[in-house]
Order: sequence, then C-alpha cells, then structure tokens
Amino acid sequence: RTHRVLTCGRRLAVLRETQRSAPCPANVVTEACDISCADGRGALVAALPADAAVRLLVQNAAIGDPAPLGELAVEHFEAALRVNVVAPLALFQAFLPHLRRGEGRVLHLGTSVAFHPQRGTAVYGVTKMAFHRLYEQ
Repeated sequence: RTHRVLTCGRRLAVLRETQRSAPCPANVVTEACDISCADGRGALVAALPADAAVRLLVQNAAIGDPAPLGELAVEHFEAALRVNVVAPLALFQAFLPHLRRGEGRVLHLGTSVAFHPQRGTAVYGVTKMAFHRLYEQ
C-alpha cells in the first residue's frame, strides 16, 4: 500500500475505473495517452516526478488485429510496430534513469504466438517476436 503506480491507456474512463478499484486509489496516477506517438509517450514520462525512483516498469501494451496474410492492412501493421516495438523501447529509454535510481526492473509481457505462429496472427506475432528479440540484446 506504500507503492505508487503510474498507469496509462487511451481511454480515460477505463483508467479512472482502474484507479477506483485499486486497494489504495490515492496511490494510483493515471495518464490518458497514446504511446504509439512521441507526444503520447512524452505525456506519460512527464506524469512521472523528475526525481522518481522506479522499482518496476511493466510493458504490456499491444495491438494486432487478426487477418489472413493477404488481407493485412499495412497501416495497421505499421501502427502495431509503433505500439508493440517502438513504444516499449522509447519508454524503456525514457524511464531508464528512474529505473537506475530505484534499482528497478522491467517486466516485458509477451505471447506464445511469437514462438508458435497461428493462422491469422501475423501482425501480433511478428511484432511481439520483434519485441522479444529487441530485449534479448
């Protein structure tokens, strides 16, 4: 109950409900933003106090509409790359000084689809495999 949580999402109403349902709502800070763009990521980073010591960064955001390979929308694939690969890297880099200050860790949530492809999951699987590969470095 002493930990503070900063959480983000695109829908403020859902974020507010998450905050209300927490055991200690006063310790939950919400930031409505779109992490697929630099401005959205900037808003999230700005919501963190400059001297914050981060103990845990959880990276769980992902998108990926199912579709057969021949019907994939290139625009959606590009958006998925921004959310599933670019945003986690950019946020990790932005939070790194805070993680170091707090001797923190990063939890990356992946999916078995990255390793065991299923028909129709190319966008999600490919981007999550890229995400996984990025953090093997």
